[in-house]
Amino acid sequence: MPAPRPLCLAVVGVIAPWVVACNDGPQPRAGSAAPAAPAAPSTRPTAPAPAPLTTVRDPLGQVVAEVRLDGDGARCGVRVDQVALEVVRDGAATTASPGTAGAALRLEPGPAGDVITSDGARSARIYRDPARPGHVDILDNDGVAMVRIAIDGDGATLVDASRAAVARARKDGGRIVVDDPDGRALAYVSGDDLEVAALLVASAVPPDLRGLAACDRLLTPAVPPAGTP
Repeated sequence: MPAPRPLCLAVVGVIAPWVVACNDGPQPRAGSAAPAAPAAPSTRPTAPAPAPLTTVRDPLGQVVAEVRLDGDGARCGVRVDQVALEVVRDGAATTASPGTAGAALRLEPGPAGDVITSDGARSARIYRDPARPGHVDILDNDGVAMVRIAIDGDGATLVDASRAAVARARKDGGRIVVDDPDGRALAYVSGDDLEVAALLVASAVPPDLRGLAACDRLLTPAVPPAGTP
């Protein structure tokens, strides 16, 4: 005598149009394959976003600038105020696009410093005096200093075209504190790179130029150019 078939119960209800319960599970239809087992959830961890390498906060704690490098240091993402750039090395040059108003920026070594062009037109120059290590000037297209940075030990002084001090950056317990000439805090910068901190907080320099200069500093070692400003 053949064994009895498993008992299946079909229930017709109001909420569900039909429900089938069977003590050995649903049977595949004739001529069809059995339902595939659900895929196991992926155990591969999601790669986290790279942490900011350098973050600038105002006295209220708001992030006003940040710089990130990708895993191999070949690309730099930077935001200064509301301007965001992606910066890469292009041979001997450093390029960023988009810049302010969508302009493509390019920084190239020249006989009198690193020349910055915006959509092909010269807009600024970065000069590092080989006779004065730690001195960095950002000059406009007419050669007038937008900021001069002088690094000395654990501090850096920012001065304007008239050589009046506008800010002082100093290392303080694993971060950099930027004060105005009266000692009031202007910004707090993570890390210990005084040049990057000074470049990011130099408010007289347009944000896109600050971002480009900071990324160029991090992507490649600074090489003092020949010539004078």
